[in-house]
Amino acid sequence: MSKPLEKKQKIEWLVIYALFVLGVIIMHLFMPLDYGDDSINRELNSGFSCFEWVSFRYNAWSSRYIQELIGYFVLKAPAVWVVLDIIFVSSMPYLLTEITDSNGSERYLPFFLIALYPVMNQSEAGWICTTMTYVWPVFFGLLTFFLFRKLMHSEKTKWYLLVFFYLSMLIASNHELLAVLMICVFIYETFVMFLKRTADRRKLLIILFAVILGVLNIAIIMMSPGIRARAAIEVRFFEGYDTLSLIKRLYLGINRCVKIFVTTPNALFIIFTAILAFLSIKRAGHVISKLVCCLPVAFLFAIHLVYSGVFVTTDVYEVHLKDPQTFGILLCGGLMLLILSFAILVAFRDDLKKGFLNVIVFVVGFATTAAMGFSPTIYESGYRTSIFTYFSLIFVIISLLVHETERVEEEGKKPLDYRPLVIISAAVAGYVSILNVVDCWKRG
Repeated sequence: MSKPLEKKQKIEWLVIYALFVLGVIIMHLFMPLDYGDDSINRELNSGFSCFEWVSFRYNAWSSRYIQELIGYFVLKAPAVWVVLDIIFVSSMPYLLTEITDSNGSERYLPFFLIALYPVMNQSEAGWICTTMTYVWPVFFGLLTFFLFRKLMHSEKTKWYLLVFFYLSMLIASNHELLAVLMICVFIYETFVMFLKRTADRRKLLIILFAVILGVLNIAIIMMSPGIRARAAIEVRFFEGYDTLSLIKRLYLGINRCVKIFVTTPNALFIIFTAILAFLSIKRAGHVISKLVCCLPVAFLFAIHLVYSGVFVTTDVYEVHLKDPQTFGILLCGGLMLLILSFAILVAFRDDLKKGFLNVIVFVVGFATTAAMGFSPTIYESGYRTSIFTYFSLIFVIISLLVHETERVEEEGKKPLDYRPLVIISAAVAGYVSILNVVDCWKRG
């Protein structure tokens, strides 16, 4: 690629990035910051010192001590939250492009895919408290993987990168669901290094301490008296939860996954299944494999456009395993997970290392939503808890298209240019998100 053309594409990308940041700023200007948990916790923590507040919350309500520590100061200064949240959200497209090695027009994909996230989910309990609990860990998770790549590819360990890496890991893993996902990725990377005989003491120690941080965070969270105290209080929203069997609780989690990503027309999930079907048709070696990989998108088409009144799932409080619809939801969730995992491996058939990494991110990402079935707060927590699943889909979608672009270029063919489609789609999706936030501001 000539330097003038490369410079032109870089300027185009920066212009789109500037528009994305502008959209993020506009949304934040209209976010009401005086309702829900924001106003309640702001009033509550006014009578506590910083460490008294963290101790109180850890013992009585919230196990995420780092987020409570940050929240103690941020709730007192909403303008600080606005600035930090704009910075964190605006950094996500760049981090995603770096993590997925996006070099061509795939660099535009994060703008479109992030804009498709239902941002109003983060207003369910108040913008400040909700985003600090879910959006900020996503940012620090992406930052952790970005720094991890830097450390793995450098010959010498740079101390300042190491400091930021462990600090970022500490904050991200303070959310137990994200901690599990990150630990799984680190363990897999270690396995691959041993398999390829590229492991050395420096790399292993870096990963080991990161995993230890994640495990310690999970242990501290699980030992929190606040978890039991909150469960005892919020079980009133789900009477009889304590009597549910393991299978019934698993059903609740799968039901939530199916509701959000299957029976509700979800743009990200539809795009995900459509891309996998397209790539599988190109990459699968047998007709049966092609047909199997196309089943998820065909099923989505059928239930949304043809049989929309037949396959319906709702947030149910009672679980009846003998109900045919209950069995259908369990079957749908299980088959979707299995078939889509197979389709990912088909798309990465010439690089199974990346293939299994993406399967892990996809499966564990979905498990973060399904895991809510093991908490009596599943319905009280709303849909904000599924953000890690959304971003696992975003990561896999970008990884799939980046890999396909590399494969096409190796064959000497011209790859698809995603810019026109992404720019138009991102503009529409971003406009809708801004309208939703402004509408929330008007109603507030």
